[in-house]
Amino acid sequence: MADTLSDIAQKGRRILTQEGIETAALDVRLLLQFALQLSPEEIIAQPQRLLLPAESVLFDHLLEKRIAGLPISKIVGQKEFYGRVFKVNEDVLDPRPDTETMIEAVLGFVQQYPDKKDWSILDLGTGSGCILVTLLKELPEATAVGVDISPEALKIAADNALKHHVDDRARFVLGDFSDSIDESFDLVVSNPPYIPSADIEKLQKEVKNHDPILALDGGDDGLNPYKNIFPLLETLIRPQGMGFFEIGWNQRADIERIASISRVVVRKVFQDLAGHDRIVAISTGKK
Repeated sequence: MADTLSDIAQKGRRILTQEGIETAALDVRLLLQFALQLSPEEIIAQPQRLLLPAESVLFDHLLEKRIAGLPISKIVGQKEFYGRVFKVNEDVLDPRPDTETMIEAVLGFVQQYPDKKDWSILDLGTGSGCILVTLLKELPEATAVGVDISPEALKIAADNALKHHVDDRARFVLGDFSDSIDESFDLVVSNPPYIPSADIEKLQKEVKNHDPILALDGGDDGLNPYKNIFPLLETLIRPQGMGFFEIGWNQRADIERIASISRVVVRKVFQDLAGHDRIVAISTGKK
């Protein structure tokens, strides 16, 4: 006899809970949505819906991946960010809620200049492109360049730009922070790797095993990207522009020191929803 949606959901929750997965109920719902191609509302409204044999096999296969430690985002190939769904895989860092603080910070700055519409944006280490694409969606006359050292990541970013219909305003460049761009921009944004190398092993296994190390490892002290990027900002940021950088919760003092040495100015620090320092706004001091 075929399983009902309610039966298989209950079974899935029980198995994941036994495996010590705290988000069992949410994970099962997301896996069912993906396996059955149903909306959250349809899942709730159809508890007695009978699953086809192929659907049950697919759900069991997805459940096995979750038990093995694969994050939901990597199983279903997508992750939500700032109210939009982005394509992800193991070549890119999962978009995180903390990074939405970046979007709010940038939009707050932009609102100070209501007459300006044609913002130019540089996203260093664009990864999935979630920051770049989101800003282009929120600023419909802006243009952006995304830089990444990973060609695989750039493919995902380009796919996301196409998915959200901003590909005509986005350009992607393969390269590192120091040698790939010879233009200046109104806005420079970056969520660089900022975890000290020795701390990588302490991360949750879903992160350390399934997010690219290139997107996590910031060197011995976690500060290498800032040491490389900040000296370039006098050239990259236009005089009236601003840079926005995600940082680790305990890195503010070091970031301010590196900025001072690099002859740029930390204008403001933004906290994430947990109250941790998360985004620094930096200018060249030429304003």
